[in-house]
Amino acid sequence: MWQFVFVLVAVLAGLSDGQTINKEVGSYQQFECDVTFPSSYLLNWMRGDEIVARVVNDAITARSSNFTDRVSIVGQQKALGVTSLRITDAGEFFCSVSDFATVNAPVNSARQTLFVYTRPTVTLPYSEYVVDAGGDVTFTCTVTSYPSSNVTWEHPDGTRSTGDVLRLRNATSQSQGQYRCSADNGFGTDMQYVDLVVREPTRPPPGGSEGQTGTSGGLTGGVIAAIVVVCAVLVLAGIMAAVIFVMKSKKKHQPEKPVVTASPVKEKAADDWDLTSTRRPQNGMNGNGHMARPAAEGKPADPYFYTEAPPRDTSSYYSQASRQPRPGDPYWTPSPPPSQAGWSSPPQSPSADLDYVHMTLQHAPAGSRRPIVGMVYDA
Repeated sequence: MWQFVFVLVAVLAGLSDGQTINKEVGSYQQFECDVTFPSSYLLNWMRGDEIVARVVNDAITARSSNFTDRVSIVGQQKALGVTSLRITDAGEFFCSVSDFATVNAPVNSARQTLFVYTRPTVTLPYSEYVVDAGGDVTFTCTVTSYPSSNVTWEHPDGTRSTGDVLRLRNATSQSQGQYRCSADNGFGTDMQYVDLVVREPTRPPPGGSEGQTGTSGGLTGGVIAAIVVVCAVLVLAGIMAAVIFVMKSKKKHQPEKPVVTASPVKEKAADDWDLTSTRRPQNGMNGNGHMARPAAEGKPADPYFYTEAPPRDTSSYYSQASRQPRPGDPYWTPSPPPSQAGWSSPPQSPSADLDYVHMTLQHAPAGSRRPIVGMVYDA
């Protein structure tokens, strides 16, 4: 009796009308298995002739390669859950249950038809088109959807045209404005807008020369030529200014050549010095060519000794002071030497005027470390 009831339920379930389920791509769907399960059973979830999942006594033993880990068995009624739906998942789903205790045919549930869709997406390459008056323009509306969408173009004046491509010929000022592309596939809609700008040709000014044509914002040939000439003149002027600046800079930084004048007095100065005698001024001039004051008679001698040669006149003698004397070398005493053999003191003249130099050539005794140069000024 129980077996008869089981077969009757299965037949009635198989004759029942199917159900269509619409799902968006990426969503989740659960299919119910509306049959009575025996204590020991084999359950196959089918999509048409394909086994999506096989269940033996509550354990999944096999899955289709098209679904892999996207399917699961849910609840006591062994419902089939599918995640991340794809367009290729569409089809008729049903469950088939077999009783291991009998040899009767399996019992199938009602069929559930799955349809997977995508909403339309409209894309336009540009948001604005510019065309000259009398020209042609083509708008292309790209729509992505499943199933395919109905595409409609709406003109600024309210008129409509179908198709994803809209062509306008001989555009006029009445053609410009905003155009709308809309798409509808029954599961969703989308739309995008594009602006059309029509440029009118420029008109020559009153009294102007004939034959001047062009679009708004254009330049005539004469204006362009004038601009080119002005630019060329400015470039040449800039180059000339740069060259002049460089030449002046080089001349400014070039060192000036020194002016050399002959000085026979200075060249003769070293020759005028007599190392063994005192040369007094003659005719108001010293022996080295410099002006001298007349000697003052009856003045005391200058008591000071100088260890440096007079500048400009005794450079050849002063340069010898860098070395130490050796025994027997001549030297100039910087101070009065002691009274002993081989030494002599400068003569004392009653004069306080420093007009010329009296120098005495001496020889350094053995072991002497005195400097070489010594001078006494007297009258």
